[in-house]
Formats: sequence, C-alpha cells, structure tokens
Amino acid sequence: MCRREALAGGAVARGARRCARTIGVADKQRKMRVAQLWNWIYVRGVTRFDQMTSVSKDLRAALDESWRPEVVAKQVSVTARAMAAALAR
Repeated sequence: MCRREALAGGAVARGARRCARTIGVADKQRKMRVAQLWNWIYVRGVTRFDQMTSVSKDLRAALDESWRPEVVAKQVSVTARAMAAALAR
C-alpha cells in the first residue's frame, strides 16, 4: 500500500508518482496520470477516485486500494472569496 499523503503543496504529485510506480502504471503514462490526478484534486476539488471519470476504471480501483489521500486544510484564494461575496449580493 502506498503511504498516506496530505494534499498540500507538491505532496499529491510526489505521492501520485510513487503510487503510480507501485501499482504498475507504465513509465510513459505516469506523467499524464499524475497530471490527471492533480487536475481532479486541485482544480475540480474531487476527493474520491470513483469521481475521476477521465481516469480508467482499472486505475481508479487500483488507486482506491493503494492510496489514501487526506485533505488537511482547505485554502480559498482572495479572488475566490471576493467572487463569492459579489455573487451573494
């Protein structure tokens, strides 16, 4: 099983690369798969592998069994706060 990683800074990328190697993702696909995970987690805010529809079902299942990411803190940018406040008016 891959080590539990906190999703802060570059930890998710390091954890994803390590786990991809551990569960047998081909070297040529590893960079793309890490980018996919980064996009789902940081851009879209998804925290469960079964919600990552652009990732193959086999890989999602393998990741779910092998890697348990943990969100330790939610950070919202000043721009996002200002936008939310403007929409609330």
